[in-house]
Amino acid sequence: MLYSAAANAIASQPLTTMQISEVAMEGLRLYPNPAGDFVYIKLPDAVALPVQIWIYSAMGQKLLSVTMHQHVQQVSLKGIGKGVYYIQSENGAQRNLAKLLKM
Repeated sequence: MLYSAAANAIASQPLTTMQISEVAMEGLRLYPNPAGDFVYIKLPDAVALPVQIWIYSAMGQKLLSVTMHQHVQQVSLKGIGKGVYYIQSENGAQRNLAKLLKM
């Protein structure tokens, strides 16, 4: 299940690629995207820290976990191959999901 802060609801059906792109990314920003060996993750200033970040493969495998103690943080992608990945952030009950392309 995925909590969508924008819809204030819980989606009980599995997410498809189209549904993931429709999930609100209120404040979670990734740049550059597409990325190379690193990506910057930016959170809005109003978000309370720390925030837990996970990077998942397109198959749903958790590849990396990062705890953000700043509102902008550089994350290394050197051990991750080219492809499509999903970045999930969690701060208490609020979760966001963003799509990342690694070149």
